[in-house]
Amino acid sequence: MKLDPPLTCVIHQDTNLTTPKPRGRAALSATNNPAAIVQRVLLAVLLGYFLSAEIAGLVGVSLTRFLDLSESATLSAMFAFIIYTLVILWAFADRSLIRLWVCIPGGAISCYSLSTYLAAGVSI
Repeated sequence: MKLDPPLTCVIHQDTNLTTPKPRGRAALSATNNPAAIVQRVLLAVLLGYFLSAEIAGLVGVSLTRFLDLSESATLSAMFAFIIYTLVILWAFADRSLIRLWVCIPGGAISCYSLSTYLAAGVSI
């Protein structure tokens, strides 16, 4: 009777045996830095509100060229609720705080500048 050779486990030297970093919600709950959580809450709640308000203003100013003023204001307000929800989700899903600190305030400033520029040319 022929016996099979015992199974051997070969570990190569170039294999990375570390566990992968958690992503998303697991990354947020696994952090030991409470300042990172406070920054995400600040970005999501306060700066996310400013970003959604400026996007709503930009959409409202842009839509006045195609719709009545009241309809464009209503549509842009409804659009702002969707944007605000997405910004809150993004603030807690993204792994990079630096990206959030650049994109959210930068987007709000850009939308404010563009809507102010467009509003100067709109005649009511």
